[in-house]
Amino acid sequence: MSEGQQPPKGRARGRAMGRARARGVPTASQQPQQQPALPQQPQQTPPSQYQLPSPSSQQLPILPQPQQQVRVSARARGYVPKQIQPGASGVQQVRQQQAWQQQERRPQEQGAYAIDPNLKDVAGGFRGLCLGESKPGHALRRGVLRGRIEVVTPPPKTRPETLSVKRGSQGTSVNLITNHFRLTQTTNWSLYQYHVDFEPEEERTRVRKALMANQKETLGEAYLFDGTMLFVIQRLHTPQNNVIELFSFRNDDQKMRIIIKFTNELLFGDYQYIQIFNIMLRNCLDDMGLQLVGREYFKPDSAETLSHHKLEIWPGYSTSILQFEDHIMMGLDVSHKVLRTDSVLEFLQECRRRYGSEWEHYFLDTILGAVVFTGYNNKPYRVDDVDFKQTPTDTFVKGNVSIRYVDYYKDKYNKKITDLKQPLLVSRPKARDIRAGRTQNLILIPEFCQMTGLGDEMRNNFNLMRAVAECTRVPPNKRIKDYYKFLKGINGCSKAVDRLDSWNVQFAPTLESVPSRIFDPEALHTADANDLIKPQDGDWSRALRTCGMFATVKLETWVLVATKQATYDKRVNGNAIDNFLNELTRAGKSLKFEVSRPEVVIIQVDKIANYLTVIDKAVNKGNVQLVMCIINASRTDLYAAIKKKCLCDRSMASQVIATKTLGHKSLLSVCSKIAIQLNCKLGGSPWYTPLPFKDDLKMKDGTVKKETAHACMVVGFDVCHDTRVKGKSVGAMVASLNYNFSKFYSAVSRHSLGEELSNDIANHVSHAVLKFEELNQYLPPKIIMFRDGVGESNIGYVIDHEVMTIKNRLLQMFPQRPPKLTVIIVSKRIQTRFFLQDGVDKQGSPYYVNPPPGTIVDDVVTRPEKFDFFLVSQSVRQGTVTPTNYNVIFDENKLRPDHVQRMAYKMCHLYYNCTATVRVPCQVQYAHKLAFLVGQVLHIPPNSGLSHLLYFL
Repeated sequence: MSEGQQPPKGRARGRAMGRARARGVPTASQQPQQQPALPQQPQQTPPSQYQLPSPSSQQLPILPQPQQQVRVSARARGYVPKQIQPGASGVQQVRQQQAWQQQERRPQEQGAYAIDPNLKDVAGGFRGLCLGESKPGHALRRGVLRGRIEVVTPPPKTRPETLSVKRGSQGTSVNLITNHFRLTQTTNWSLYQYHVDFEPEEERTRVRKALMANQKETLGEAYLFDGTMLFVIQRLHTPQNNVIELFSFRNDDQKMRIIIKFTNELLFGDYQYIQIFNIMLRNCLDDMGLQLVGREYFKPDSAETLSHHKLEIWPGYSTSILQFEDHIMMGLDVSHKVLRTDSVLEFLQECRRRYGSEWEHYFLDTILGAVVFTGYNNKPYRVDDVDFKQTPTDTFVKGNVSIRYVDYYKDKYNKKITDLKQPLLVSRPKARDIRAGRTQNLILIPEFCQMTGLGDEMRNNFNLMRAVAECTRVPPNKRIKDYYKFLKGINGCSKAVDRLDSWNVQFAPTLESVPSRIFDPEALHTADANDLIKPQDGDWSRALRTCGMFATVKLETWVLVATKQATYDKRVNGNAIDNFLNELTRAGKSLKFEVSRPEVVIIQVDKIANYLTVIDKAVNKGNVQLVMCIINASRTDLYAAIKKKCLCDRSMASQVIATKTLGHKSLLSVCSKIAIQLNCKLGGSPWYTPLPFKDDLKMKDGTVKKETAHACMVVGFDVCHDTRVKGKSVGAMVASLNYNFSKFYSAVSRHSLGEELSNDIANHVSHAVLKFEELNQYLPPKIIMFRDGVGESNIGYVIDHEVMTIKNRLLQMFPQRPPKLTVIIVSKRIQTRFFLQDGVDKQGSPYYVNPPPGTIVDDVVTRPEKFDFFLVSQSVRQGTVTPTNYNVIFDENKLRPDHVQRMAYKMCHLYYNCTATVRVPCQVQYAHKLAFLVGQVLHIPPNSGLSHLLYFL
């Protein structure tokens, strides 16, 4: 187990991340009750200079409990596993630890999170159920309109008024193409927006659309309907009455009343116009026969079947239409959906066969937090609980009638439930669902739910993963062909063409061309001052082994702990540990890192207590620099115990390695990476790249140095959900402290409210400023903060709360000369792609490849209201590279575009866990590693004595 992969990949990690995202919410029985207002925060006296205020502690209101609560969940069947027993075997410890973690991570089946049998819906539809389809009462939301519809608000304008040109000039100019088609013809419409309801209620979007299609004589040919919102060119209502009623018949001869209510008039140039284009595009995709799953459209009839592995891979597309710098364009990318052909019921039966009386623990460990797919309505759902008390023969209330689940699915979907004793799955509403109007639990039938994603056994299957990669990792040239295939599909669909023509909309026949620049390779300083590394492809692994690390710390006194079994490996001649230590010493020598022989402690019994006892003895000696433990890769409980002992109870650098690593076929290369990690954890710096600034510096002794080159402080911040404490998240900050960006300070804290997070960030940054001054004898004139994990809709909140809180805190602490702040949002999950032409293929057609690291795009596909750009900072060997988007939302330093872009690229070279460039600035990646370690493994803050070391690598 490499330290850069903590905790080990596996069931515990995958399910933990899944459950962290599957956060429960109060049931519908609580919604009508008005929550008491939060108490007012008392006004705080401004602290004196250099005094850090403590984070605000706000008493949360206690929500009133429902009158009747009935436990019907997994825990009602006795799923309350015991703690790990000291005498348990290795396998028993793993199972008990998994069960204990599962118990801790699951929301409490009491109070606000109890399941009321009178408040539940069937995933398939009746009143109060959304199912990803449009529901009456929903307004429009930002972005591509798919599934639930929420409120539309324009994105905040963050581009400074004084920034007339946001394009840089450094680098070699080159033209790329991007995955966008321009809208070449549009009409200056005036549109009327209406909200549509049906009586009796009809949840199926396709049926709603069919009913509206029968009203073309009233609506006209040019209308848009997404299932809830209707847009037409002509006015339907009168000034005296803004509601009209129409009637239509379903296929079952049910007479339907259609209530159409006027809501708004849209003029050309309104932000909502972009949403109209997206609705139109979605309707075109429906015309093409594509299926909506989640937020993307797929082609099930073109699925790639891996029958031997029980998998199906659906190809599809993700689309969005947005206003870019000068044109409205459609962004398009290739997507894939991995589905397992086995149902949840089949998986449950397999657990019964394999695990006997313990099958429930294994079943719950896998299914809780997992996403399942229901084929009868093509919807994904997250499983939050399992109701072992209810079966398909039980009833629920639909309207005023009690109906059995088995009858409901037969009547509604013509689906026959064969196993009448299977338990039921529960999907709780998220906060977004509650805002959209769905407050009740969804009940799912395991027999009708397909498993999605890849399990641990699948991920460890090399042949399976290679087969999946061949389908999902699409190379640039193939991806471009898929884009044109998509456009050809729209132009070849008569219904889609007629729809676009009726609105006078056309797409350009070719992908958009964008100007870009490629930075020269960065110069990396190492131990050899006369030989700078300038990696052409963003990788300097071999060069570093030749030059050696820039600053190293001798590893003289350290302890290695392993079991007796770890000393033997059939792939190694002789003692596996001795062979590993020899290779580590050899690797360290080439890196200029001196590694002495450790004290090797062999424990006879693989128990957590034995490892912890050895660690305590090592720390008590007082001169031990580091503890290394060799463990079985599947022992996530042991990994967590070792990390807690070293990082929380003690202040000791630690390294955990998987036993299988000792027999790795490229052991020397692995040892080189381990040596770099060890050096960083001891305070060394493998390499650096300077970024000089010149400013007037006020030194700590009061003197001022004019126009002096200095270090600026670069901060990274990220958030990770805590998998054990419900409703809590972990925020981590890592800040650079010196001129070379090779010394760091880190801080981490848990929070539940946005205000707590804002105060924590401000406190962390303030502490970092003091550490910076302590090291450099002057305050940082500039603070540049990279903030990860912020969605488009949260940017306004970040500016108004987080940024302002930091700014005010700096002004309070350093009123004479507060550091100037720049905040940049970093976004990795984007659909934008760029391609560089590299000659022609055998047929004479252009051949496209990935752009090289250092490629900057700051025009055409950027947004006019933002100070943003795209950076390709890494190189990939398979598939298509994904750029990273940077959005400068606050800038007191008035940095030029070249400065911001170059600095972001430089910082992508300084992540010491990888001898290559990474996708985000190193401070962000370090913050992510720290937040993940605390939120997924430790669950408590580490010892503050380690804050100056990269102990989390």
